[in-house]
Amino acid sequence: MSSINYAGNGLFNVTQEVIVRDGNGNVTYDGNGNPVTETVTKTLDIASLDMMLRSEQVEQYDQEVADQYAEIKASNEKRKALNDLLAKMRSYKSEGRDDDTKADGSWGGDEQHGTELSASNSDESKGSDRFYLDGQGTEARSVDGWMDYFGLTKTDVQFDAKGDKRDSQWDANIEAVKGLVDEVTSDSEMMMLRFRQLVDKRSTALQEAKSTMQSDKQLKDRILQ
Repeated sequence: MSSINYAGNGLFNVTQEVIVRDGNGNVTYDGNGNPVTETVTKTLDIASLDMMLRSEQVEQYDQEVADQYAEIKASNEKRKALNDLLAKMRSYKSEGRDDDTKADGSWGGDEQHGTELSASNSDESKGSDRFYLDGQGTEARSVDGWMDYFGLTKTDVQFDAKGDKRDSQWDANIEAVKGLVDEVTSDSEMMMLRFRQLVDKRSTALQEAKSTMQSDKQLKDRILQ
């Protein structure tokens, strides 16, 4: 929080509450673990004041850019995970599998516990493996489990259903995931647009600060001549 008052002769008093740092630049804390602050007043000319305000503005943009980047990264990871899930689902559909595992674990392998499908165990190939999706936590899930994870409305795929019925059950789930992919893709495009806008605004703020400093210097040089 800061206050600005005109001091006369083209100068301004700027009072700010700043965090106290030690000689090594580390933040100083009080006995309750809160950062220690102090009130500091500086006297600035108009160019320096403008630079200070522009710098604060740029810092705000820097944080917004960083936050937006994190959101874009998470969105891209989610989209990749959903596409990986789609690939699994299409594969399981062609193999005539169920979308889940049995409670006793007799269907499907389990990546989380290092269990792979055994070609000699026909029961295992009836259901979905429990598998990981990059960037989506540390728990391996079946297709059914991943549908729940992403909050999707799912259709129960029944291993023992007739081929056409089982395929239609898989198709319904595949379409649900594809719909979410489209939604995430659209959101990601909007995030990228905002990211570019923030970068442009930051660049503009820096350029305006630079222009103000140059104009002020030129004026002072002319006065001194």
